[in-house]
Amino acid sequence: AYEISTRDWSSDVCSSDPLLSADAAAALDALSPEAYGTVARMGSRHTLSMARALFGLAAGGDAWTYQVGYDADKATATTSPTTLNGSYDMRSSYLLATHGLGSTARLSLVVSDDRGDTTASGFVASSKGQTVGVGLGVDFGGAKLDLGITGSHLRSSGTRSGQAFGSAQVNAGTLAARLTLAPISGLSPFVGLDRKSTRLNSSHEWISRMPSSA
Repeated sequence: AYEISTRDWSSDVCSSDPLLSADAAAALDALSPEAYGTVARMGSRHTLSMARALFGLAAGGDAWTYQVGYDADKATATTSPTTLNGSYDMRSSYLLATHGLGSTARLSLVVSDDRGDTTASGFVASSKGQTVGVGLGVDFGGAKLDLGITGSHLRSSGTRSGQAFGSAQVNAGTLAARLTLAPISGLSPFVGLDRKSTRLNSSHEWISRMPSSA
């Protein structure tokens, strides 16, 4: 089994017990983590999208206000010199809830149901899971500060290098902040920062050899 951890797009890879396979070449392919990079990228980008959804929400006084939404994100990576290249299509239905904290602050919550498909060289996977997050917004006169933290858990299954796999797990998280300044000539300048973390763990994964077409 192996585990990939990424923080700000860097990665750490370690491998231990070899996966059962019919031959050594297939076992090496099974241990290769590169194709999973597209799944990790999808999870990371989605938590950032959900964190940003927590920004700029208006509270309805002391009562909770609710919004229902749908988020779709598609991307293709072609610039990497490695097999990390691939494409993904993430679809999420989410619920946002916002509550006022006095006259200048608000608390926001988000919960989403996620479905995603990824493809890479010799790799096809479908993923499903959930994302949860919490946000805080504070008004400082003309300026506004928004903070959001989100985390997601995805389970992936599909085929890789001629083998079927299931129960590969992706955990991703984002901590994001945005400071919106007072309008200048009708424009609202802002500064945003975010910190993303992604962990992919195959320790619960099962792999089976696909039947030969010959």
